[in-house]
Amino acid sequence: MKDITEIRKLIALRSKEPINKILSYFILAKLNEGCSKYNVFLDKTHKDIFEDIYDNYKNDPDFKKFMVGWRCFYDELKLLVRIELYKHILKNNVKENKSHNKIITYKLTKKGQNYLQNDLRNYFIFESGRCEILGFINSNINFTDFDKQLKEWESK
Repeated sequence: MKDITEIRKLIALRSKEPINKILSYFILAKLNEGCSKYNVFLDKTHKDIFEDIYDNYKNDPDFKKFMVGWRCFYDELKLLVRIELYKHILKNNVKENKSHNKIITYKLTKKGQNYLQNDLRNYFIFESGRCEILGFINSNINFTDFDKQLKEWESK
């Protein structure tokens, strides 16, 4: 019983820290899988979320960076996923559902999906250094201006 109390204290203490954006991206992306066009989100257990993330990213160098200093990669990562889930529960990005048979599942909320699609995706693409942008397409393009710019560029 003492170990559970210590773990709860650690979760409460670590939940006050800022969100780990890369781990949050992985967690919320897993919860967003299978979302239908009707915004019906699937319930997943902590074990399912953790195992999906671990199997997909265990050899990822960015994923290993925030694990520096931990003794046991697998067990502490389970705890870190639980802490990040708790942070998102506090921010109403994730909803915790407790069933009558004591199985706890987590579900992404619409607010969490917006956070994933806007803030975390921008972080992941532009700030994390994981993606390289080769170019972009502007859908609101004025073709007369575009033709002028293209001719100027070709003449250089």
